[in-house]
Amino acid sequence: MNVAPHSDSPASSRTGRARSGWLTLLRPRIAVMVVLMSILGSYLANPDGTWWQYSEAALYVLLVTGSASTFNQVFERDTDALMRR
Repeated sequence: MNVAPHSDSPASSRTGRARSGWLTLLRPRIAVMVVLMSILGSYLANPDGTWWQYSEAALYVLLVTGSASTFNQVFERDTDALMRR
């Protein structure tokens, strides 16, 4: 018996929309740029650091950047709606 893939199911389309919504809120391109610059800054400030320290700092910066972006979009949604694009 052949079973159709689950990609057409309502649950998978909701998951895809939710994932797309989170990616819009988190702004991954901006977050990656900030993380790369923080890694570079960490290395320049302390070239004797370990990669574990740089990775840990990058994770924290990624979390802060994503949460700040989400808060910004939630708090600024009314004023952003007034802007011409």
